[in-house]
Amino acid sequence: MNPIAFDAYSPVYQRVIDGVIAALALWLAFEVLFEGRIPASAAVQMWGFLLALPLGRIAANELMRCYRTIWRYVGLHDVIVLASAYAGYRSLSSFCVCDSGR
Repeated sequence: MNPIAFDAYSPVYQRVIDGVIAALALWLAFEVLFEGRIPASAAVQMWGFLLALPLGRIAANELMRCYRTIWRYVGLHDVIVLASAYAGYRSLSSFCVCDSGR
């Protein structure tokens, strides 16, 4: 009998791991910012971002084709593409956060 094949390097798992890391980083940032005692108003914002941030990060990486890069042969062009994907998503999410209070 052959057990179900598990490929940890499949494209789906790459995106899941990327989303989990982004969500974990955001959660840890809130924990550090509020020293482990997140107020209720900030908790609502945190949970909203915990749902939106991983999806946005994965979408930005997909748009910039970051998942197609072979990291064994990474060069300056690949680093610039990755940095522009992160900077573009970060500026867009910052605009949405700052504009949501109006």
